[in-house]
Amino acid sequence: MEVRPAIANPMRSATSARPGTLEIRVPTRMRKVPQQERSQQMVTAIRQAAVLSFEEASGAAAASMQTIAFRAGASLGSIYQYYANLESVLAAVYEDVITGVLRIHGRRGLRIADLRTKLTHAVAALDALFQSNLGESSYKPLIYAMGSSDQLSGIIKHRFKPFDASLHYADVWLRVIK
Repeated sequence: MEVRPAIANPMRSATSARPGTLEIRVPTRMRKVPQQERSQQMVTAIRQAAVLSFEEASGAAAASMQTIAFRAGASLGSIYQYYANLESVLAAVYEDVITGVLRIHGRRGLRIADLRTKLTHAVAALDALFQSNLGESSYKPLIYAMGSSDQLSGIIKHRFKPFDASLHYADVWLRVIK
């Protein structure tokens, strides 16, 4: 079976697009990938500010792009250069953690069932922390549709284009949600 992630409404988690194809619906993440070190630092600051805002606002839905911009020391326009909306910032945080789990546990030769369990626990912990259902609705179907950690890792890395500056940040959050 071919698995293709697609951009769409994240409330619809999985649909059958055509026979033999499972199309996973995931939210849009970044509009562009930062190239310069200064830009990478700004995007990392945006993500860190987003996490603090999501926690303080009693959930991701109560946070605002203005609050994130203020905390990150960035203009609102700078944030919108990289992220389309608040949901795409939230998705970036989830995907950083998923990429971190894959990086840490995927290379240890864990069975795919054990890796799926770790990933599922990570997205459930983020859902609880941010009072969100983004992981439940968008990422659990993706995790369970994958045949191997390399296949899942490839889709996350190529579809969402994470950059190296975010990996340390993901490791920090992995320790928090364990």
